[in-house]
Amino acid sequence: MLRSSIREFLCSEAMAGLGIPTTRAASVVVSDTRAERDPLYNGKIILERCAIVLRLSPTFMRFGTFEIFKPMDPYSGAQGPSVGKEKTMLPPMLDYVLQNFYPEIAELEKTQNLSREDVYFEMYKEIVRRSARLVALWQCYGFCHGVGLLQLRFS
Repeated sequence: MLRSSIREFLCSEAMAGLGIPTTRAASVVVSDTRAERDPLYNGKIILERCAIVLRLSPTFMRFGTFEIFKPMDPYSGAQGPSVGKEKTMLPPMLDYVLQNFYPEIAELEKTQNLSREDVYFEMYKEIVRRSARLVALWQCYGFCHGVGLLQLRFS
């Protein structure tokens, strides 16, 4: 919706201005299409304009990218589209992330004679550390990830 797209655009710029790592919103494209919404959850349906936010990032590799290898869930039957291909596909994906976003950790294989698995584990630990810091920064400013609003509290 246009309303939430504008909020997303403004919040991403606010987070960037506060020094919180985020993708950047480059533009909002508005459609003539309208969808029914109940923005106040009070049963009053309105027609809102649809929109798309164009976001920019150095990469769109994310945690979910690696879920393509998820084995079948025994309850839902859902599984990743590349289940069973992790031996051939996962190492190149991990190497891409390692070389492009954690080159200092990639060097540990040579400088500290670590195995490739140990280097992957070091990368994993750094991802966990950065993710925890990111969530802590969000919480410091009252941001709730998802369809949420950056709320600054002044007291």
